[in-house]
Amino acid sequence: LQQARHIINYDLPWNPMRVEQRIGRIDRVGQKADRLSIVHFKVLGTIEERLYERLHQKLGIFENSIGDLEAILGEQMQQLTLDLFGAKLTAREEEERIELTRLALENKLRLMQQLEQEGESLIAFSDLIAGRIEQNRELGRYVTAEELQRYISDFFARNYKGCVLEWEMPAPGCFRLELSFAAHDRLSDFIRAQRLQNSGDFRARKMVGTLIGEVNPDAAPAAHERGVFINHLSPLVRWITAENADQPGAFYRLSALTLHTAAIPKGDYVFRIERWSFTGLREKQTLAYGLGRIDSTHILLNTEAEEAVGRVLREGATWAYPDISSEQVLPVLEDLKRRMNEASGTALKTFEAENENLQSIKLTQKRSHFARRRRADEQRLLTAQAKQRAAHQIRMFQGKLAKLAELEEAEIHKIERRAQMSEDFQEVACGIVRILPNCTS
Repeated sequence: LQQARHIINYDLPWNPMRVEQRIGRIDRVGQKADRLSIVHFKVLGTIEERLYERLHQKLGIFENSIGDLEAILGEQMQQLTLDLFGAKLTAREEEERIELTRLALENKLRLMQQLEQEGESLIAFSDLIAGRIEQNRELGRYVTAEELQRYISDFFARNYKGCVLEWEMPAPGCFRLELSFAAHDRLSDFIRAQRLQNSGDFRARKMVGTLIGEVNPDAAPAAHERGVFINHLSPLVRWITAENADQPGAFYRLSALTLHTAAIPKGDYVFRIERWSFTGLREKQTLAYGLGRIDSTHILLNTEAEEAVGRVLREGATWAYPDISSEQVLPVLEDLKRRMNEASGTALKTFEAENENLQSIKLTQKRSHFARRRRADEQRLLTAQAKQRAAHQIRMFQGKLAKLAELEEAEIHKIERRAQMSEDFQEVACGIVRILPNCTS
């Protein structure tokens, strides 16, 4: 069949693999024609025409290689066939079904390409991740419902006095909030400016919500008071955080606390919390903790300090009248600053090494990806030259190779630009704490 140079498809197979197989029967070694003609007949106003225009043409199936789609194309086309012939659909419904199939194929192809590019970096980190999750639980690195309740209550107690906030209403574990007109306008403006998704429940002036994952069904809100689950990522809490950020004096960075516990040796301590921010190919933000005893040179850092300070912040009470002088506190605080500065420098070097390693991985992946594409295009060019195809076809393949080189260079520059690092270190809070024995001991 390689002596032929025309293919006329009287029936247009819905699965493009069938068409590609037919073309391969004449586009093979021994073909001497400069140009092959592939003609598709389709009946106007039929499913076949809509399928061709809505699916095949938009996906570029007959112009591009569909090797990446081969594994999933047959299944999708088979299901589409059953849907179109197995149900009485209007022409509009048929077009919608074809469009859904096209979108599904595009998404799967995009996902396959992404996995191909990133697959080399998918290392078995499951044990490490599980360990990190367990450590985060032990150290309390999550926002509890009680903390969120205090956070929301504090905000509305200080701002927007016209708002009404009722806890344990209309059922246990729930709250009812009625925003003032000013607060509602501010929240609505914030949602629009941030383009927050799934925010419909937060656009009303009145809402019923819960901070816990499950509410007793027997005590759930009535049907006309649909409840919404609130966490630290909800539009309401994100708006409160943004409002607090615009008020520099909203929180005090210095605190004095007392705590009865046997987990920490009794005595007077100074603590300090910093936020370390690193930006490169990825972003990393860390809360760093330091704890120093006033009558000792011993300093706690890292997870030990985080565990102790976290316990103080969660369980401590206000120390109304501290009987410690600044001369006792300042030397310890300065020592904490120095030691935490050294620790931040170490963390920065670690992040730099991770960023360089990630850059190397991404560059290797990107170059490997383009190398495969380049080999495929070069093979197509060699095949066209061997078959002495028309000059414009040769130029087309050469142009694709040149365009591919430009695209590769742009992608490499993009990675190198994103890999440029920046860092920021800020104090979050500091204070003094007096540790006392347990009341029962």
